[in-house]
Amino acid sequence: MPAYKFMEKIVDMGDFIGVRGEVFKTHKGELTIFVSEFKFLSKAVRPLPEKFHGLQDQEELYRKRYLDLTMNPETYKRFLLKSKLYQVMREFYTKE
Repeated sequence: MPAYKFMEKIVDMGDFIGVRGEVFKTHKGELTIFVSEFKFLSKAVRPLPEKFHGLQDQEELYRKRYLDLTMNPETYKRFLLKSKLYQVMREFYTKE
């Protein structure tokens, strides 16, 4: 059985795995890893929220930020934008 088929059966969304391999860009320009080995680090104890319903309670979104970042692409994009903004501001203010 190929390794990727094994991973499809064993690894669920939310599990943590470690990978080792070569980083490259696809023909569409996306960064990816050609995995030569992987290691199972941790199993998710609780399943992630349903894909289509997600987290509805606003207070729960604030408490479980990691789930919001995992399940909501808009939140993730906003997180990346803020992170880049903070990085640029730090570089500006520490520049001599």
